[in-house]
Amino acid sequence: MAYTTANLNKDDHTQLVMSNTDLAWAAGIMDGEGTIGLKKRYRKEKNVTTYHVRTAVEVTDKQMIDKLYSIFNCGSLHIRDRVGNNKRHYSWICGSRDTEYVLKQIIRYLVTKKERAKYMLEYLGRLTTHHEHGMGSKHLPAAEIQQREFFFNLLHILNKRGV
Repeated sequence: MAYTTANLNKDDHTQLVMSNTDLAWAAGIMDGEGTIGLKKRYRKEKNVTTYHVRTAVEVTDKQMIDKLYSIFNCGSLHIRDRVGNNKRHYSWICGSRDTEYVLKQIIRYLVTKKERAKYMLEYLGRLTTHHEHGMGSKHLPAAEIQQREFFFNLLHILNKRGV
């Protein structure tokens, strides 16, 4: 499987047949190795804050990442080369559209990240703009900026270790 930083077959989920076993396996991987969250970035040159959806799994087992991609046929695949004695890392990363699709498929099987998935799906459902849900806050109504900040803080708290 070729690795790239570009999304692969974006939004083409029409031919997929996923077994309950595959979905439960993927949920277990997401529960144990994954992250569901928002990234916040302030761009000083434009005086704007953006919020980006990010769901990801990063592991040292390439087969695990290949299987996640083959189950969902979405996201992007990345390799981070070894540094020192560390192993090479493989990542499967989903932006907003892919995150929504994946979470809707696995939420019934999630255990430790079920609450985060529910909040992320609620966040995605409330947004008024769909440009990867990263449109700068400079162009958004104040209520939507407050909403994004609320979900950012909520997911940040839930993503702390031990929560």
